[in-house]
Order: sequence, then structure tokens, then C-alpha cells
Amino acid sequence: MGPQQQQQQQQPQPLVPLKTAILRIAINAAPEILDDLAFAFSRTLTRLCLSFELTPSQASVSQGSDDSFIWKQSSMGDGQPLEWTHLCVGQHWPSLPRLSHLQVVGHGQEQIWLLPGALSPALETVSVIEKQAIEGLEVTADAEAVWITPAKLSRLKRLTLLGTPAVTFHPDTLSSTSELEELVLGTRYRYMDLIEKMCYETGLGDQVDVYWKHEKLWTRHAGWDWRLPQLVHLELEGIFASTFQFQWLDYCPVLKRLYLMTGQDSPRMIQKRDLERNGTLIISHRALEKFKVSGSISIQDEALVLIREILFPSLIDLDVPQTIKTV
Repeated sequence: MGPQQQQQQQQPQPLVPLKTAILRIAINAAPEILDDLAFAFSRTLTRLCLSFELTPSQASVSQGSDDSFIWKQSSMGDGQPLEWTHLCVGQHWPSLPRLSHLQVVGHGQEQIWLLPGALSPALETVSVIEKQAIEGLEVTADAEAVWITPAKLSRLKRLTLLGTPAVTFHPDTLSSTSELEELVLGTRYRYMDLIEKMCYETGLGDQVDVYWKHEKLWTRHAGWDWRLPQLVHLELEGIFASTFQFQWLDYCPVLKRLYLMTGQDSPRMIQKRDLERNGTLIISHRALEKFKVSGSISIQDEALVLIREILFPSLIDLDVPQTIKTV
């Protein structure tokens, strides 16, 4: 082998133009791995899926096609869960002009912060879910509690935020999502510490009732006037369900599924006046086929009749746990 061939072999090979990365990793390794991916493949990455192990782990990599890989970690060590920690997705990231799919699923020991660096204008699907948001586990806010800056997501079609990402989500982002087809926002009961910190940062810290604080925190920016002409599926939990305004449906003409769920910390009674605008019943929505309410939501019987016969006349599936007789 000549000197020229040896020199060619020693030269570093260019990086594969990675498009898809699927990772299941220990939470303590996530920041470094995510930052490396973001910087190394900022111009090619289109799909990023991330989930966590609870225990420290040993990594193994399996190569897929030329433009994708899957990184998994098998648990090792004493099997003890990591201490509660938080992960900032998008912190210090460069621009990711081609990122169209972002999915982050927590395992229960992490608090996930979705920062502007992860919100590429090319995003079509965003799903960030904390397991404790689903199971109602207590959440401790160790990180600084702040509103996330509104993002411009004109291509977004599906948005699911459960837990901290929903609490810190800025409602003004929805002003730019005219292509949105599915929207899921929720917190299940146990985010009071985080809400307290956010309210303090925004000047609502003197109020006593935490539920009231969160309602004011959300409705300060949520005018319920976003125009979402492509929205088909709407699912709201917690404060988002208890403050939902039915008149907003005028801006969602093709909505087919509406689900509202609240916990004991955010009860709601749906009354006739909730179905009106300035004393007049809001327009009929013939596209809606499924309407479900659960948790601490009740409906006055007068309002239920209007929902069935006038507001949603094309209903196929109506799931209402309880009604209250109109006085």
C-alpha cells in the first residue's frame, strides 16, 4: 500500500446525512446526546423521537438505513431510579430548518421543558408527554418557571403537550397554526408547585387560590379566538378544559371530536350561557360527531338539550357523565 493510499484511509469520513434519530436513553445522558445530534445534523435532521430509562444505562447502537439510526440503552447498575431531574429540549440548539417531527415521552422522573430552539418552523408534528401528567403524580418544579416564547409554526398539523410543556406553552403560538388538525393540551392535577412559580414570575403571586392563578395565567393570553380552519380533533384537560369557550368553535368549522376533562382542582358546570355570545346562541356546528366530558364537569339539563338538538345536531357519540337540573 503506497503512502497516498494510507493517507486517504487515515482521513476522517464525512458524516452520514442523518434524517431520523430514535433514542431511548438514560435521562442523565440526554442533554449531551441531544446537543451533539442537533449540532452535527442541524441541516439534515427531520425526525427526532426521544424516550427515557429510569436507571443509568449502557448504550448500544443499531444502524438502520443510511439516513437513520436507533440508539437504545439497557438498564444496568443497582436498579435504583434517578433523582427527579429536568430536561431542557432545545436549549442552545442551532436552527433545525428541516425538523418536521419531534416526539419526547417521559418515564416519570423527569420534568421536560420544550424550549424555542426545538421549535423549527418546519415542524408538522410535536408530541411532548410527561408520564406523571397522565398518572397524576406529584411534580416538583426545581427549574426556573417561565413562559416559553411564542413560536411561529405555520406547518404544524398535530400538537400534543401533557404536563410541564402544556403549563409553559404560550397560547399566542396558536395564532400561527392555521394548518393544525389535532390539538391535545393537558395537566392532571399535580402541577401546583410549577404553577405557583410561574404565577410569581408573572405578577400573580399574591393570590391565594392556585387554580385561580392558573386560570388567569392562561386566559391572560388565551383569547379563544385562534382561527383553526383545519382542526378535526380537540382534547383539553385540566385548566384548558375548565376555561374552554364554546364560541371559539366558530373558528373551527370542521371539528369532529371534542373531549373535555377536568380534575377536582378545576371543576366546571356547563350552562346555557356558556353556549351563547352576547345573549344569542352560537351557531350550529354540523361537523361535530363526538362530544365527551369527564372528570369534574357537569352539564345543566337545559344546556344538554341545546347541545344535542341545536349546537351539535350531527352527534353520533355523546358521553356525558352527569347533568344538573336547571333551576
